[in-house]
Amino acid sequence: MTITDEYLEINSKDKWTVCFCDVEEFYRADYDVIGIRYKKDNENCRPDDEIPTRTMDINPQKLLYLLNKKLFQAK
Repeated sequence: MTITDEYLEINSKDKWTVCFCDVEEFYRADYDVIGIRYKKDNENCRPDDEIPTRTMDINPQKLLYLLNKKLFQAK
């Protein structure tokens, strides 16, 4: 995973990018999954987007905090 000031890039089998300007919030969807709530007017909205954290070295709650912090800094 790569996190910049403008976007989050998920480096999985199918690499994908989430621009912070398209996101309303990140939320805890499950114990080891972070959900993405896109802005309603976003054409790139993918309601099934989730970030699995099971294989990451960072605590899911810390990652959630970091993503939302980056999100609100980008606004």
